Amino acid sequence: MKIIFCFSLVIGWLVMLLVPSISNAKEMTLATGMKKADISKDFNLTEYGRTLTGPAETMSSYKIVSKENIAFSIAIDDDELIHRIYTNDKSFKLPNGIGIGSSFADIKKEYSNYEIEWYQGLGRFVEIDDNVTFWFKLRLDNDYTIIENEEIIVEIEFKNIALEAAGSSR
Repeated sequence: MKIIFCFSLVIGWLVMLLVPSISNAKEMTLATGMKKADISKDFNLTEYGRTLTGPAETMSSYKIVSKENIAFSIAIDDDELIHRIYTNDKSFKLPNGIGIGSSFADIKKEYSNYEIEWYQGLGRFVEIDDNVTFWFKLRLDNDYTIIENEEIIVEIEFKNIALEAAGSSR
């Protein structure tokens, strides 16, 4: 019995030494204000035009894909810094299950502290904390700050988010 146990330990030790580690994945936290050059080392950035970031304001937009095959977009300002990080990928979910397609009623069940706001020309949003903002479709009437319970999230914006680049292995 002792011989088998010792043999197993030796085999396990040899495997750890001889087999290359497969946990070479690089997780990084993307954050607004980061330099585009700092993320392009780990993420394949695909430029797809410009995105509206404010009334009459557009910025270059890039698509990045996480290891989980979830698409995120980043808007880069003229100084080559990240201005916005967001997703409208239906497969993305926060740990509590809230994601694209979740309703305002779902948000109210999960979060007790939120504020409804609107950005002229862009839409209505619910800011949860300093990091996560849920966006809803723009209303064409004058009730900019009303969000009905059945309305659904169309975009989630982050100030920072930890992602692992597609193609990495863990």
